[in-house]
Amino acid sequence: NIGVFISRLASCKKRTGHLDEAIQLMQQSISILNQNLPASRSGLCSSLINLGDCYQEKGMFQEAITTLKECLVAQRSFLPPVHPDIGTALWNLGIAYRKRGVVKATKILRECLSVRERCLPPHHPDFTNVLRALGDIAFTTGEQYGEALQWNR
Repeated sequence: NIGVFISRLASCKKRTGHLDEAIQLMQQSISILNQNLPASRSGLCSSLINLGDCYQEKGMFQEAITTLKECLVAQRSFLPPVHPDIGTALWNLGIAYRKRGVVKATKILRECLSVRERCLPPHHPDFTNVLRALGDIAFTTGEQYGEALQWNR
């Protein structure tokens, strides 16, 4: 489908540092994919995540948060509540909040950890990033050092 093709082109632009072009192409892709719902749901979510990443790279954190929330809402509309893609959407949103303001990031990342604990095997590598991010937040916000160590287990 043309929306997915445009999204892939936008990803290439992003990788080569052409963020403004990537953002325009992602927005175009999302518009096209929205017209083809429900068949294009996963492509739409991928485009939303990529657009959120572009916004973050440009320092446009509020736009990133809005876009990543849209992705999470979309995924929750068609995936079971305990699904790895829901965990990934929460991870992306949590990191965007972390760059913007720590309080909301902790809540989102804890929810991400909860989802991942229920849908991934116990020693899956995705746990490491979430635990490290939670530990970093605990450390930088002055939470007790013990709590930071707990998250960085």
